[in-house]
Amino acid sequence: MWLASVSAWADGPKDRPQKNGPKEAGPKVTGAAYLNWAENQLPPLPDGSGQQSTALGVAGPFAGVHHDRLIVAGGANFPDGLPWIPIDATGKLPQKIYYDTVFVLSKQNGASPEWSVAKTHLPQPLAYGTSIPTPKGVLCIGGEWKTYAEDAGGKATSTTHPSDQIFLLAWDPQSESVRLKNRYAEAPEPAE
Repeated sequence: MWLASVSAWADGPKDRPQKNGPKEAGPKVTGAAYLNWAENQLPPLPDGSGQQSTALGVAGPFAGVHHDRLIVAGGANFPDGLPWIPIDATGKLPQKIYYDTVFVLSKQNGASPEWSVAKTHLPQPLAYGTSIPTPKGVLCIGGEWKTYAEDAGGKATSTTHPSDQIFLLAWDPQSESVRLKNRYAEAPEPAE
């Protein structure tokens, strides 16, 4: 499992002294075993709409590994610019956009890992929820979504809503696709 190897080095050498004294004896890890990010870099995540041309990525996606595939779904970003810099002379700031896109990172036959856009989408654009990888898939809980409107004066407004959705994203090796299973009860009451 090529993704599992990343976590094997996350804690560093097992024999390194800790702040609260030495750690229990464990296998010695040499400097050569550290993950070298320059040599083992993953390709950049496409932006939330699935465009491969930018490396903007997304904040707050649901993410987890299932059947040796990294599934990254939803998330939010500011595709029109930095959120603190006005995008026009009126001082209008760019809107945060939420996505329903599902991406899959695969590595097959020793090739470099590549992102693909799944045909499956989230039930609605969502971000900032909780992801729990399980043997059955990535369990996704809650999050938030936004609605956009204009007031009577033409000023753009947005409202953030908590999500009560619970669903599972699972990699199906036979069809080589992501399946969405939303047969779970809604959360009793979204936290505000």
